[in-house]
Amino acid sequence: MVLCITMAAVVPERIQSGCIDSQAILGEDGTYQIDIDPRLASGDTSIPYTQPVIRDVGTSFSLEGFSSPRHPVVVGHGNLDSIPVGTRLESLPIKFPGTGYRVPNELACVRSLLELCATYEARINPSVDEYFAYLSLERTEVNAGQHQRASEIHSDDIQGPRINPKVPVAHGYVMVDRDPTLFFPDPVDVTGVDVDVHNMAAVFDQRVNRSHVVTHAVGTVALIDGYTLHQGCAATATGPRGFFRLMYSTRHYDRSGNSVNTSFEQEYRQVGWEFAPRPRPPLLAPPVAKT
Repeated sequence: MVLCITMAAVVPERIQSGCIDSQAILGEDGTYQIDIDPRLASGDTSIPYTQPVIRDVGTSFSLEGFSSPRHPVVVGHGNLDSIPVGTRLESLPIKFPGTGYRVPNELACVRSLLELCATYEARINPSVDEYFAYLSLERTEVNAGQHQRASEIHSDDIQGPRINPKVPVAHGYVMVDRDPTLFFPDPVDVTGVDVDVHNMAAVFDQRVNRSHVVTHAVGTVALIDGYTLHQGCAATATGPRGFFRLMYSTRHYDRSGNSVNTSFEQEYRQVGWEFAPRPRPPLLAPPVAKT
């Protein structure tokens, strides 16, 4: 289905409580720009440029990226207290290549978080102008023992058979406000694995070192990339959980159900944006067992 936006006819799909659902169309009420902190954008010796997550920004995706340790880099702290419970926003573009940031006014509640991340991004990514920035935001009730998001070990940018040639690996900023995400920073042996052939979820399930787990205090904003393996933590008690992710990628995030930002109407049309179901390819093979 080709995206078709008529600005005068679009009405943001809001629940009465003020929540935003995952297929929301936002931006008709106007947008705001993100202010980049000039002190950080002009230089900060505290940034660990040698960390693989930062070092590999701009490099093409390769399975070898899983062969080096991937520790998330702590960027700062924030909170999601002002987001209404029931909100689910998935991969809303707030920046296209060659544009500035255009954040729908409905999302003023996360302005400080976005400015923290965009400022850090300006320092570590000299090619940021070539990237999309996608915001995912969730604050929902989670029952004790249940997962809000993915319960399997995964990464956020597997470039499988649909993407050839491979493009720069995605990276982004994540934060939760309870039940911290589990990170698995140790290298993964990808011997005999082909990302275009094998089911990578099964590879990770088989080969990740579960004895070394890293977590952060709630409210910690961390930089990860497409090689950073992680897993949602089951809720320790019933209640709302907030999740924030701002991903930078050179690819169209065009899954059906992703949120739409009408302030980019012209850019959507220029690239012929098309939303389509993108299930995991059903014929991927299980990995060869390690000997």
